[in-house]
Amino acid sequence: MQNSVEARPRRPRLAQWLIGVCILLGGVYAVRHFDIGKAQPAPQAGFGGRGGRGGPGGRGGGGGRGADLPPVRVVQAETRNIAVVLKALGTVTPINTVIVRSRLDGELVRVSFSEGQTVRAGQVLAEIDPRPYQVALAQAEGQRAENQARLLNARDDLDKFKSLFDRQLIPNSS
Repeated sequence: MQNSVEARPRRPRLAQWLIGVCILLGGVYAVRHFDIGKAQPAPQAGFGGRGGRGGPGGRGGGGGRGADLPPVRVVQAETRNIAVVLKALGTVTPINTVIVRSRLDGELVRVSFSEGQTVRAGQVLAEIDPRPYQVALAQAEGQRAENQARLLNARDDLDKFKSLFDRQLIPNSS
């Protein structure tokens, strides 16, 4: 009986060794060229003189990092406003917060403050459309007038029935 397992052709070991050596050399080159694994030195303080590793005003040799420090100029000091814009993600937590609740519901007609403005207690902050409340007031006043008229009619009826009772024209219902 013949052996059914066929022998696979083997790759030449020389090719495997060459590939491994190329990968190893590429890694060593990357580590040396890009200073991988080294702690970066802190920048030296100075005014354009000898600040840094490689001499006047720049980094100089050492690994080919490429970026030199920007040039330094000396100018007269002056007072000026500087626009500072910070773009960042996060949460802003105010020192003092106030929860504003409306006592009434309705459409806002006017807002009397701007964001970030300091407000005092009792200050009008917003104006709500008064028309629905004016209509409700007019209805309540009409209902009150109707109730007053009914009260006057009931008092007149009471006076009439008292006089009839006093004259004994209507019997005692008790």
